[in-house]
Order: sequence, then structure tokens, then C-alpha cells
Amino acid sequence: TTEIYTLSLHDALPIYSTLYRFMPAVRARRFVATHHDCIQERFPELFPNLPRIRAAKIRMFKKADLVFCNSESSRADLEHFYGVEPSRCKVIHHAVSPMVRSQTGKLELCQRVRRPFLLYVGIRAAYKNFKGFLTAFSESGLYTDYDMMAIGGGPFSEDELQLVRGFGLQDAVIAVPFASPDMLAEAYSSARLFVYPSLYEGFGLPPLEAMLMGTPALVASCPATVEVCGDAAIFFDPLDQADFVSKLKCALEDETMRQKKILIGLKLVQRYKWSRTAEQVLAAYRTIL
Repeated sequence: TTEIYTLSLHDALPIYSTLYRFMPAVRARRFVATHHDCIQERFPELFPNLPRIRAAKIRMFKKADLVFCNSESSRADLEHFYGVEPSRCKVIHHAVSPMVRSQTGKLELCQRVRRPFLLYVGIRAAYKNFKGFLTAFSESGLYTDYDMMAIGGGPFSEDELQLVRGFGLQDAVIAVPFASPDMLAEAYSSARLFVYPSLYEGFGLPPLEAMLMGTPALVASCPATVEVCGDAAIFFDPLDQADFVSKLKCALEDETMRQKKILIGLKLVQRYKWSRTAEQVLAAYRTIL
């Protein structure tokens, strides 16, 4: 009994690894890991360091007493690729942080846009399917009435610039490599449509941010986005370019559907609160202490 009550705090608490770190020298009562997604495993051609990443994951997941997954989809991938039993996993969704519109953000956005626009946010790695979005934007003919704004992900690559020029979209595509939180909030709020064409996600936060700001979201259908967005998003098949073009037009032209999705989205995002996430994390910790 004396030994139990004289345990140091270091010995009593679990170690929580938030990425692919095994930390074999660390001694702790329990070991907790995080699993975000299996992008590397799903798209191995994009990751030359995949063997090293897999080796790190194997060591970490073998040791873990508990693995936090950000969606049921990511948990299923963890079981598929690494054989981690569901009993050692806890699915806890991310939350959406508040975004506030401001005069500063409005002024920043006004310096960039000249007419109604479609919005893309985030990195533009191959699996994010930004090129598919550019192609659909061109094939739809929407560039005659709308611009496309791409925020984040750094400057366009030469391949992306060549694609924009090849489609004749130089005057319709607005690249914003980096944006302030004020401008991002204003862009989400002011866009006619938010488009999320990603082929694969472990969770997919940007569509929820768009919904939070009252903008309808056109989202590529994959297990995680369907799980997270429910019936609040307008879904399309990212492997069917014709469907992408058709849904893109519909998402801009069908005002009744747009307003319906906006209302559903505003209600949906209320589920994704940090207080709820924190409570679930704490409850999961208690199961292993």
C-alpha cells in the first residue's frame, strides 16, 4: 500500500504519443497513441519514406494500450493495415474551432476577388485531387461567371501553373499561398460554394469550417467525409469526372438545395465541439488508468 501511494507522477500517468513516435526509453504506466489516417498506405507512390513510416507505426501500435482514431473510417484502416483490434481503439471526432468575420478580413478578401468565387482550402497533394477540381471547373464552363480561389498549400507548382494556363484559366484562378485567420473566415463566409475534392481523408475538417460559416460544401464521397458530414454536404464521386461537373453545376444553380444544406450544416457543426471532444478523451483515459 505504501508503495502504491508513493508512486511518482511520472510513473503513474500514461505517455501520449501524438504522432509516429514509439519512445522505447520512456517508462510509463500506460502508452497511448494517435492514428490520424492511412494516407501513406493508401497512396504509397507519393511517399518514398513509407518503409520508415510503417516501421514506426508498427512499433507504436504494438505497444499502445489505447489508440485514438479521429473517425470510424480511420479506425477501420488501422485494423486493415496494422491489425489493431477495435478493443484497443477509441474513435473521437475532431472539433471545429470558432471563426470570426472581421473588417480586416473583409478588406483582405476584397483586395483579391472581383466576382463570385468557389473556394478550395488546404494543401494540394495528389490525393487531394485539386487537379480534378481545376478540370471540372474548366469543363463546366463556370469560369465565365465565377472565379476559383485556392487558399493555403503554398505557391502553385509549375505543373499547376501549366494546367491553369492550358485550360485558359489565368484570369479565373486566384492563388493565395498563405492567408490570415481573418481572411480565411471571410473567404469561407463569402464563397458561393466550398469544394473539397479529396480522394481520401482520415477526417476532413475544412467542409465543417465552411458549414460553420454558412457556406454549402461540395464534397468528394469517401468513407470519412460521408461519416463526418452526414447529409449536410453535397456529395459527388471523385472518380467520375462527369458526376463532378454535374454536381458542381447543381450546387451553384439549385438554390432550394443550397439553402437546405446550409441549414443542415449549421446544425451539424454543433456536434463538433471541443468540450465534447475533451470529455471523450478524458473518459477514454480513465479506462486505462
